[in-house]
Amino acid sequence: MIPTGALQSVYTRVLTNFVSLAEGALGLTAPFTVEIGATGLRDTWLGTGHKGMIGPIHDDQVVVRRVLNAASLAVQAKAIGDFLDELFDLTGEERAA
Repeated sequence: MIPTGALQSVYTRVLTNFVSLAEGALGLTAPFTVEIGATGLRDTWLGTGHKGMIGPIHDDQVVVRRVLNAASLAVQAKAIGDFLDELFDLTGEERAA
């Protein structure tokens, strides 16, 4: 079971750290192309706060590639949201807004 709230928090922290490192230590600027994904998903269920457990997932992986045209938290949150939408699609359920 994958707790989706915790997953969103971890992916948000990782993406924020990646963008910060790219800009600060490496001196890069947007746009950045990022891939957000997960593997080993087959037969896994998603734990949600509002729908309980949903699933199972019938695919082994999900990958979302996005171009971050800005380094803002809003742009990063949109990319994470797109990934979560794709993950929920693998269960046949829509993610709550």
